[in-house]
Amino acid sequence: MAEAGSQQNAVERLANRRGAFAASVLSDVLGAVPPEPTFMEKDMNETNETTWKKEPAIEGKHGGCLNCGPRPSFFPPAGVIGVGFGYAGLHRDGETVWTEPNEPESDDDYMTGAKAEELAAADPDHDWRIVMDGPLSGRTYQRHAAGEWALIEQNQGFA
Repeated sequence: MAEAGSQQNAVERLANRRGAFAASVLSDVLGAVPPEPTFMEKDMNETNETTWKKEPAIEGKHGGCLNCGPRPSFFPPAGVIGVGFGYAGLHRDGETVWTEPNEPESDDDYMTGAKAEELAAADPDHDWRIVMDGPLSGRTYQRHAAGEWALIEQNQGFA
């Protein structure tokens, strides 16, 4: 029994020396040896590669007149992307995908949060934003996850 334990210790010491030697050789060649990524880091790198920055969500505050109440912190699926007078649109990586029509012929000309989600879900690895800039209220929502459009900017609009 004692002999098997001493053989195991000898194997461990040899493995440690080989590892230390390999690390010292690499250190001499490369200058430093970066730590090996953990399993979790490897998994995250493989599944969460994005080219856009997820902005922090903010809590909606009152916007516009005092009768309007606070703006939603998350854009609702049934919400209409429109301001009437001003600018409203859906953007992907800063490029305009859709804008509110100046002279809509029907309610079908407007886009809802659900329709924006449908477009974003078909091409999710982009920076999708709902931008609305109207009188006394401006808001920008960013798609953070499936069905989740978080408020990332709120301002007093242009009037």
